[in-house]
Amino acid sequence: MARIDNTRTTAFGLWRYASEFLAAANLVKREHGEKKFSAVAHYLICHSIELSLKAFLRARMVATKQLSRPPLGHDLRMLLDEARKRRLDRVVSLTPDEIAIVDDLAKHHVVHRFRYIEIGRYELPIWTPTFVLASKLVIGIQEFCRRNTFGRQRIEKEEPIPPEATS
Repeated sequence: MARIDNTRTTAFGLWRYASEFLAAANLVKREHGEKKFSAVAHYLICHSIELSLKAFLRARMVATKQLSRPPLGHDLRMLLDEARKRRLDRVVSLTPDEIAIVDDLAKHHVVHRFRYIEIGRYELPIWTPTFVLASKLVIGIQEFCRRNTFGRQRIEKEEPIPPEATS
């Protein structure tokens, strides 16, 4: 089996960032409300989807350099296509509607529409199914990325230190 160079980033590291961007997107969107557009919430959720797909691809031995440059880069559609070629469906099964959400978001994310102000109107997928899709990716790839990065050994959670032990 080929070894992957994890000196820059790991599948689990990318997964962790994807998870944090998703949590941030949720907080921002809750503040703005379901019906009100938030460029920041959309940027954060798109970035979470991008990092989830990159985490999966990293676990499938795709080099960091390849993930950061065209044709993959920030292109959600290309990242999803590559992930599907590398059997994403064995880890997370996406519905045709969820794939369509990625397509809808991709055309905006690749041109950084949510990062820079652009006058005009454009259609976006409904927030709740978008959030469900991003959550499904983050939750679905977690164990796959953890095992790829750390192996099969069980990682124990750190227990908090009781207050009386610090005095």
